[in-house]
Amino acid sequence: MANRRPDVLEYPTGTTVLRIFQAILSVIIIIVVSFTVGAGIFAGNGLMLFTSSATLAISLWMIMAHISLAYLYNYWAGLSVDIFLLVFWIISVAVLASQTAFLWGASNDICREQDCPDAFKDATQFSGYIFAAIVGLGGIEFIFSCVFLIFHGIMTFRQRRYNRIGINIESGPVETYPKHPQEPTEYHHLAPERT
Repeated sequence: MANRRPDVLEYPTGTTVLRIFQAILSVIIIIVVSFTVGAGIFAGNGLMLFTSSATLAISLWMIMAHISLAYLYNYWAGLSVDIFLLVFWIISVAVLASQTAFLWGASNDICREQDCPDAFKDATQFSGYIFAAIVGLGGIEFIFSCVFLIFHGIMTFRQRRYNRIGINIESGPVETYPKHPQEPTEYHHLAPERT
């Protein structure tokens, strides 16, 4: 009878620890981004909030699947959500970085042309620092996503090599026997032979 236990790949030893660090870092990003939502809702901080929340959920799922609940593990689902995280982290970091650059650039241009209160200068500068810190933390999360995608690739190739998938194996000679006994195919006409 076939084994019903899911085929959990043997990831490197520190993978679960890295997933825990990724979950902690995503909680930190959620906390810091939630403070910026009160100052202004941009596409960048909203996307960063969504991506870090998804990262937290996926990291907790993978931690539980690797530590104790092996029936939760699905290789293809793990691979697809890691690709999803990789794409969303690079997009959210890029969007928030462009908005941070615009925030710093526009506030400096406005204050150069007009007389801005010191509170406005300080607020935009402080918000720029916070957004830059979030972009940096998002960059670290992007690196984590790259590492986990590399781990998935390595483990896939190891599993294929272990199962000998795609390897031509030399086989011995195959003996073939005729399916039907061979009968003589001589022509015997019905007329008796004359002597």
